[in-house]
Amino acid sequence: MGLHLYYPDKHNDLPLWLWLYLPPAMLMVLCIAYFVSPETFHILMAKDDLQTSLALVEHATVIVLLPGILAGILLLVRHHNILPNPWIKLWFLLWTLACIYFAGEEASWGQWLFHWQSPEWFINHNEQHETNLHNISSWLNQKPRALVELWITWACCIVPLYHLVTGKQPEASNWRYWCYASKVCLPAAFCFLLLRIGKSIDIALIQDFTVSSELREYYVALVLSVYLLSAYRRAGNQRI
Repeated sequence: MGLHLYYPDKHNDLPLWLWLYLPPAMLMVLCIAYFVSPETFHILMAKDDLQTSLALVEHATVIVLLPGILAGILLLVRHHNILPNPWIKLWFLLWTLACIYFAGEEASWGQWLFHWQSPEWFINHNEQHETNLHNISSWLNQKPRALVELWITWACCIVPLYHLVTGKQPEASNWRYWCYASKVCLPAAFCFLLLRIGKSIDIALIQDFTVSSELREYYVALVLSVYLLSAYRRAGNQRI
């Protein structure tokens, strides 16, 4: 038994730079900023302030979701007949819509980009007076976020790690091949879990990275985007 770094066809998934090198890059940039310029570090980690041009983490959260959204749409348009069951199409439609909601909420649906004022209804109901829904009710924020985080832990970390170690990969005709993530989600999922676990560790350095939810949200976005990109890539390869 050993680690199987590739599927039988090693070109059947995403390139290494995207799934292996990109996830730790954000942590590396922030670590350098933390030790070189703590002030810059806090600007890069700024929460809910897209007016700050250097709010790197929050900007990046929106940016990394965009290719995943496009991949989800193209998967359903171009390769929907590759998916073995109709409900799997619905599964990917829901994840694509979730990413659209996630990106829209993070950017307050363009408010900070185009600098328009929130409608009166949002001013009266949104605790931060922004044009988004996730600050209005826990049912639009914490509760669905908890479900997504549980799914990442199981479907994007535990299951693909098991497949990686055992070499037992489900066939494309099996729903598990599509609904569970492949190994390409592991690095981003590990980074997310590292930050989630770090919340409970009372060390100043770790707390500075985990006290804000922005960095965890970035890695949730990255996992979802890589998941949809991988599904699109593997569906396309089924036609070859």
